[in-house]
Amino acid sequence: MGFLRLGALRSQVDDQTLAQLERVILTRMQGERSFRLQLHRGRFQSSEPVTVSPEQPIIFAFDAEFEPPIDERMAAEMLEEIEITGGLHVVVA
Repeated sequence: MGFLRLGALRSQVDDQTLAQLERVILTRMQGERSFRLQLHRGRFQSSEPVTVSPEQPIIFAFDAEFEPPIDERMAAEMLEEIEITGGLHVVVA
């Protein structure tokens, strides 16, 4: 179980999901395009939405010795959700 630190957001995230988030966030930041991110733990618990922008410090800390492989289809679906809705909702373990 790694963690994501993004502005005021500090959340534990399983390494597989964290790897996807890292790919998606870094892809969006290359184009200098911000978006909203909200993490959900189950049905009833969620973080406050945060704006992910190039100006904001971001830390991805993996628990595993090596980053898990990227699921390209999942990363593409996450990027598509951002394009359609302007934000991303992610369920984390």
